[in-house]
Amino acid sequence: MRTIRRMGSVMVRAGALLLLLLMAFPTLPATASPARPRVVAVLTGANMADQRLCFKETGFCAENAFLDFWKTNGAVEIIGYPIDAARFFNDGLIRQFYERAILEYHPKNKAQYQVLLTRLGAALIEDTSRVHERPTACNAGCTFFAETNHTLRGTFSNYWNSYGGLPVFGLPLTEEFIETNAADGQPYIVQYFERNRFEFHPENSGRYRVLLGRLGAETLDVLGDDVRRLTAVQPPNYGVGATAPDVAALPREGLVGTTFSFIFAGLRPNTEYVLLIATDSSPARRVEESTFRTDSNGVLHLTFDSASTPPGTYLVGAFDGSGRLIISAPFETVFRSGG
Repeated sequence: MRTIRRMGSVMVRAGALLLLLLMAFPTLPATASPARPRVVAVLTGANMADQRLCFKETGFCAENAFLDFWKTNGAVEIIGYPIDAARFFNDGLIRQFYERAILEYHPKNKAQYQVLLTRLGAALIEDTSRVHERPTACNAGCTFFAETNHTLRGTFSNYWNSYGGLPVFGLPLTEEFIETNAADGQPYIVQYFERNRFEFHPENSGRYRVLLGRLGAETLDVLGDDVRRLTAVQPPNYGVGATAPDVAALPREGLVGTTFSFIFAGLRPNTEYVLLIATDSSPARRVEESTFRTDSNGVLHLTFDSASTPPGTYLVGAFDGSGRLIISAPFETVFRSGG
């Protein structure tokens, strides 16, 4: 695993990063909906609570909502290993540094948006001239993003679409350009996004021709002393303390074949609910329907494999004993070629 430090660039912008870590950066909501599961399994409340996965590679653990987000959004390859404990920041948010990202817990958001990624790519590039460069004409195989006036094309487009898209990487903030890698002194084609940097490595093959910048590690190298003075805490579960029904769809969209996870919170404890997955169309077509019982905290954790699901938008919903819809969440399955 190559270490890309770019310490000069990071040091220049350390002040901006400190400010960034005291602010909230909400993710743009993604349109989403359910799919036809081959496998449906509900975990018990005991399995759902206080999840923890520790890594000998770094000596740190991912827990609860951060672990759920990590597992359903690329895990080691996209987010990397945790490299510090989760800590309570002065703005009231819990954050944890990973090799390629910083995860933030936003308790006031709906469950689906409680875990967000810090805009590390934006912090490194937004005050440079690169963000103002005009793109060349967008032809076949190119997507233009009016929000940032930049494009996505070729190998980087395939990777962005296949391994996270908008919720994980964010919008493109630059065009592709050549940047010298501070770790090996070699020039590579790169492109910056709100939450990461793509690097093209022609010496690799297949999906590994695109590598992600280790922006979480780079940032912790600069801010480590200030961060480690903060109180270490345990991240909560999705929907903890929910007083009204809520559900998180993880991820909010994914390639056909993705295993999706739905965490229902704020339901009545030890109560049976009908969970229905249906197409998001008129009229809706039922895909899966089963009855499940919540745990003593009013929580259900539903997972399914979308390998046999056609691309499209779907809804998953919980119905009470009288047939009344209590809560629903959209998500989307898509078909894209790999990068």
